[in-house]
Amino acid sequence: GQQTLAGRVSLSVPPSTASTLLAPRLGELRRRHPAIVLRVIAETRMASLRSEIDLAVRLSRPQDPELVVRRLRRLGFSYYAAPDYLARRTPAQYEFIGYDESLDDSAQQRHMLEFAAGRALVLRSNSADVQRGAVRAGVGVALLADLPDNLADPAMTRLPGGVGVLERELWLVVHRDLRQAPAVRAVAEFLAEALSEDDAAR
Repeated sequence: GQQTLAGRVSLSVPPSTASTLLAPRLGELRRRHPAIVLRVIAETRMASLRSEIDLAVRLSRPQDPELVVRRLRRLGFSYYAAPDYLARRTPAQYEFIGYDESLDDSAQQRHMLEFAAGRALVLRSNSADVQRGAVRAGVGVALLADLPDNLADPAMTRLPGGVGVLERELWLVVHRDLRQAPAVRAVAEFLAEALSEDDAAR
């Protein structure tokens, strides 16, 4: 039965997804499969499946034919700032927080640069969590995922006219050679359930 599944499974997940969507659900995975040891690598890069990791959650769909992909959910993005930051400035005075140069090709960064339209980019970080902390500290405006923690945070508010401006999709990715491995398959099935749209609505 399920209780006999054992093994080590490595999972690569974007950092904000790992901390906000995945971590609160890991207790359930542990209850279902106590003999599976999960290694979670929070990273933005596309790690090599099979040689480095077993499973990945990604914001873009890989095109490699060796990979099996499954769409998990949509993820909306909005512009956030501290309420007092907005109260003290006109839109022309907004300053922006974005990703560092390594992520200039990301959909979020491209949208932010277009939205900023020449207004100053005052902080760059490859971490959405650092960007969120900077927003809360009143550093500027950032394009962040509409995750439960962000939406519920009283230290941040979404900009009027900046709500739901971008939508990405979360994908679960596994290498064809690994998808039938029992422990990998069990974790993949759990992730498909835990990170699905239906779960977000409950």
